[in-house]
Amino acid sequence: MTEKYLKLQYMLGGALGGVARCDHVVISPKFYSVYEQEESHPTFPKDMPTPSEATPANHSNQLPSPMSTASGKPKVREEDGAYQFLVVGAGPAGVTAVANLLDNGVSSIAWIDPCFSGGRMGEKYREIPSNTKIQLFLDYVAASPTLSNLVQEETETPNAYTALLELELGRGNLLSYAADLMVMLTRGLLAVYSSKIEPFHARVTSLNCLPGAGWSVGIETLSSGDLVDEPLQAQKVVLATGSDPIQPTESAIAAIDLEVALSPSQLRGALAGIPLEDQAIAVVGSSHSAFLVLRNLASLPTRVRIIHLFRSEEIRFAEQKDGWILYDNTGLKGLVAEWAKSEYPSLVEQRRISRLKIDATQDALPQHLTNLKHCARVIYAIGYQASPTPRVTLDGTEQVLNLDHQTGRFEGPAGLFGCGIAFPQRVVDPAGNVELAVGIFKFMKFLRAVVPHWIQS
Repeated sequence: MTEKYLKLQYMLGGALGGVARCDHVVISPKFYSVYEQEESHPTFPKDMPTPSEATPANHSNQLPSPMSTASGKPKVREEDGAYQFLVVGAGPAGVTAVANLLDNGVSSIAWIDPCFSGGRMGEKYREIPSNTKIQLFLDYVAASPTLSNLVQEETETPNAYTALLELELGRGNLLSYAADLMVMLTRGLLAVYSSKIEPFHARVTSLNCLPGAGWSVGIETLSSGDLVDEPLQAQKVVLATGSDPIQPTESAIAAIDLEVALSPSQLRGALAGIPLEDQAIAVVGSSHSAFLVLRNLASLPTRVRIIHLFRSEEIRFAEQKDGWILYDNTGLKGLVAEWAKSEYPSLVEQRRISRLKIDATQDALPQHLTNLKHCARVIYAIGYQASPTPRVTLDGTEQVLNLDHQTGRFEGPAGLFGCGIAFPQRVVDPAGNVELAVGIFKFMKFLRAVVPHWIQS
């Protein structure tokens, strides 16, 4: 797969994100789905701890009160008033970034997030089946001395970590288990490392790089909705800001948000009152997200006729090879793959699902939807794009930034980094396929490799 291919506009058939254009930053291309993508069983350096069976941290979703607000004397800033690092986002990537900074001796971190509740995974994706084997979540914790310390010193049981130990370790399960783990680890980081982490329940509104003086960070506190008069100062900034489903701005058919359709309970509510016996539901795409939506629709108590629109005839499945996985980040896996192999063909044969191939042209999809007037709703499962980032300036001049997917650095202003589903690592498998690595354990592997270089730069 070539660099030119990676810069093609996203494909409906493969959840290939095109060049994601945010409000102020142009991000390099990416392709991924909402799902955790499983890897071969990992190996660790000799100094890395193995998965612990010690009693881990509290399972409660209740977070401690903010350790600081935007006002008052902060606890953990450097003598010059600046933090060593400022991390934006508290989803899985943000948690992993903070843990790795602590692992590498950083002692002054500002952590900014509206909720500190596990990001989209904790708030929207709990009903989704994970494609990551449970063992990899345990390995994720074991890969970080900081996270291992949290679970080893916890005294309350049961909790999110011990809940994982009760599951079948060689299979996936609902993302609610991973979400609970992220919330537990967030809670532990804020409580145990309060002398090194200062959280702000806020949104970042601006990032201004001052040459030789680090970053001036404007924030908006959620309690008052006001901009803070005095910006925060940080030597370096990490963006772990997540991604949003790609949603066309115009559609001939009323749309159901992908995140609603991915949740069986919310999907039932969205379809309540629609005479489904007389109309159909259109689903666009053929990624993991698309097939999970198809599965959710087919599982409704009311029989639903489904129109499946796609660009590629091929249904791509991940394939276990000798020590690696073909289509590790793009192929169907786990429960969704099993359903696509065993149930989807029979539903097509029974005409409960009608397949409709569309051309890979810009006007093809709108034209098809205009002709599908018998469809009550459409669900777009056509990939994700980086969430809008704060406005980034260099000494007051607005910047258009590009990410180096190998190092996690943004080109341009010094000391700005990215990670997670919005800014993933680019990898090449043994067959030469270029993919972007999305998954909790993959975030950990990437950050363990690059964070020491971020600190030294």
